[in-house]
Amino acid sequence: ILRRFPHARGMSHSTLALPAPDRGWILYSGGSESARGEDLRALAGKRSDLLVGIPAACVSTFVVDLPPVEADLHESMIRAQVDKRGLSPKGGALVDVERIAGGERGDTFAVRVVRELPSECLLTTAAGYQLSASLRVSGGAKPAATVWREQGRLVLGVAIRSTVVHVQV
Repeated sequence: ILRRFPHARGMSHSTLALPAPDRGWILYSGGSESARGEDLRALAGKRSDLLVGIPAACVSTFVVDLPPVEADLHESMIRAQVDKRGLSPKGGALVDVERIAGGERGDTFAVRVVRELPSECLLTTAAGYQLSASLRVSGGAKPAATVWREQGRLVLGVAIRSTVVHVQV
């Protein structure tokens, strides 16, 4: 099933948990770092306003151009692209799809696939989840690229009109 992640820009969460540059997690509250630690559950406590950033290493991204067809066919065509790339999970993956362009020649979609969330990220009290790249890459009208360090690895994120279209670890 294709799903969309709630977009952080439109959400008012006072607390964010993002993967740290080295190891562990960083908790941000009100826009400032409030805590660091190895254990996300311990950092989060019982917060119900926490938005958890999904580590970039858990995400596969691609852009797909679809020919002009009925919108009802988009989901099955995108699912076929996910399958073709070997990203179909044994269980249920989170697949985030966003239309980034369209016209007479068809539609272009940004597709982000999270095959499996690490168990350390699964918090019953979390308000939601968002790709860490979506929380770090800010794109305006022009495409933007950002490089950062996440859990000991360099990450490249590319956004078009504030939509993450590529993440490479």
